[in-house]
Amino acid sequence: MLAAACAALAVLAAGCAGTTAHTASGATRRVVTPAAAAARTRTATTTTTSDPRTAGPASGGTAATRGVPRAVSKPVPPAQLPWKSTLPLHATVSPACVRPGGIVTLTVIAHPGAGIGYEAVYSDTKGGAEPPFGGGYGGNDKGFSDSSGTFVSRWVVSTNAPAGTGRIDVIAGLHRHWGYAGPAFAVAGPNGTCS
Repeated sequence: MLAAACAALAVLAAGCAGTTAHTASGATRRVVTPAAAAARTRTATTTTTSDPRTAGPASGGTAATRGVPRAVSKPVPPAQLPWKSTLPLHATVSPACVRPGGIVTLTVIAHPGAGIGYEAVYSDTKGGAEPPFGGGYGGNDKGFSDSSGTFVSRWVVSTNAPAGTGRIDVIAGLHRHWGYAGPAFAVAGPNGTCS
């Protein structure tokens, strides 16, 4: 899952466009762009490593999560990164509890022009990318932050997505500095709630 997000970010860093990404081993994989749609905001989960608008790329920071809904299952294990975050990054996911078939909105605030890649990791630890790279549940894309430092992406959560708490692995890169945020979200169970 994290590898898929890193591969998507590698495509951004290389300045490539299109729908294919190349992994470190040279393999090619399809990058699926989720359907954009309007989303209603209920509650949000936020992860931040510091305020990207006031901190420099090497300021680092500590990730913190607020507003996490009660999980239907055990939370997905935290991401293990082979590097230290040195690029400030703020990520918000809304709603924090979504029903299968619902729309999720990811908003990322970083330095203007930062390359951003993300992948949702669901409670079964499968990613949002299409098989064989993930579970095909939705939530895998890439892009660049705009002139205000904002990147927004939306996707529809598959009706086959497992109930429970997951996270979104968000990676940003700019001028050899990298940042990570992992806001939590939850997919509602059969009763329509996340608790």
